[in-house]
Amino acid sequence: MGLVDKLTELDKYIWTGFEKVTQYCNKEYGWDKYDLAKGMVSSTAGSLLGAGVYTSTLSVIGDTSFGAGFGVGVGVGLGLVALLARNVGKQISDIVEYHELKDLEQGVVFQPVFKAIRPITAFSLTTIPIVLNQLDAPPAYLQISDEKYNALSSLVFACYSAVSFFGFSALYFLDQIPTPPKKKKSVFKTLYEKVAGKLQPAPVPQLQPAKPTRYQSIDDMLGE
Repeated sequence: MGLVDKLTELDKYIWTGFEKVTQYCNKEYGWDKYDLAKGMVSSTAGSLLGAGVYTSTLSVIGDTSFGAGFGVGVGVGLGLVALLARNVGKQISDIVEYHELKDLEQGVVFQPVFKAIRPITAFSLTTIPIVLNQLDAPPAYLQISDEKYNALSSLVFACYSAVSFFGFSALYFLDQIPTPPKKKKSVFKTLYEKVAGKLQPAPVPQLQPAKPTRYQSIDDMLGE
């Protein structure tokens, strides 16, 4: 088995893991793959926004006009990118949903296509922020202690790692086999019903009243 075959098998393994999550959410909450993909898109945008906030904070604390201006500019830019990514991601999911459900109504059978490039992309996007986070000392233009720099930069790169994870998760969810729409359930309501069901006391078996016999005494028996 060559490298491409191994990566394809890895892609199938990862896809199967997301399939289990998709099926569970569909069964318990009525969510389909499009709901999950949109949730990942929103999480990606939120992580980008977080990276922008921490980048701005890092630069402002650095107490240099260049650093603060650059950092705030990066933060604002990431906020705009987050908003754009959220809107574009949801629009793409809506378009895919519209066409796939139309095909589903016409009896089209969907087969997943596994790709060797997808695990490489997922691994690269997740590890790049970790590699970049190996800088222990702050750049020269930042007047900030090593402790504060390490704490804030770790938060920044944690957000970038989350962006990578949620981003490729959205792609894996969107690549699942479509299912007919179901009525959506509230997560909190479903959890409450499960907990309430477990807290219900076990039913007490009721004694059935004895059936009256035909004979009340020996005389009744002999009377027949």
